[in-house]
Formats: sequence, structure tokens, C-alpha cells
Amino acid sequence: ISAIWNTHWHPDHTGGNAAIKQATGAPVIAPAAETAKIPTADRLVAEGDTVTLGKHVATVLETPAHTAGHITYHFADDAVAFTGDTLFAMGCGRLFEGTAAQMYANMQRLADLPPETSIYCAHEYTLSNARYARVAEPDNDAIADRLYEVEKMR
Repeated sequence: ISAIWNTHWHPDHTGGNAAIKQATGAPVIAPAAETAKIPTADRLVAEGDTVTLGKHVATVLETPAHTAGHITYHFADDAVAFTGDTLFAMGCGRLFEGTAAQMYANMQRLADLPPETSIYCAHEYTLSNARYARVAEPDNDAIADRLYEVEKMR
């Protein structure tokens, strides 16, 4: 482990920072807007900053709403984005510190990434999100088909 990249301050994302840092010497990279809530942070990043993993370069996108300082790491050259708790399969993160308008803006921004971009979210909620979507839109065949596919895979 050469670095620990946090997308936001929640303990399920930062709880292992200190132990991993102590065991490996890896620096913690974290959102600048959440510095007070991530005391293990060594490098603070904000919109437009870059971080590297070997030869791979990620640009930091500020995606607040789940938390006030939530960020996404976008590897444009690799067509990959790590969205933390902002975007999930068939859903978005809960609004703890931000607004629906912020989350909507995040969804628009992430939708504007090139279509070949692979999204990596922080949790696997596809089945529960699909079940909710089915209740919200019971006549939507695309949702029904996706729910069926997800249940079959699970």
C-alpha cells in the first residue's frame, strides 16, 4: 500500500487509516474540506488537484452532498472514476450534509464523463436500489428487467 485515498470522512471509509498508515507508512490523501474530520490526513486535496498511482493520474472532483466535502477521483486516461458514496448502481448516496440540488448537480457532472468511463462505488447496493426503483416506478420495464438480472446474478 503506497497511499490511502479517502473520498469523505465517514468512519466506514476512514476507520482504518491510522492502523494502515502505521503498518505501511502510507500517507492519507483526503478532501481538504473535511480536514477537521480526518485527523490522519497527510495531504489535502480539492477540485482540480491531481494524485497519482504509479503512472496513473486522477483528478479530484468535488462532489458534495453525501458529506459537505465529499470528493471523487477521476482517472480520465484510464476511463475510471471512484465515486465513494456519491454514485451507486441504480442510486446515489444519502444526503447527510448536503442538498438534493448538490446531489443532482453531481449526477449531471458524473453523467457528463465519457460514456466508456467505469464507475467504482464504495458499497454494493444494487439489489436494494433496484427493489426501491421497482416500487417507485412499477410500470417501468427497464427497471423490472434490471431487477431480474441483478437477482439472477446474486
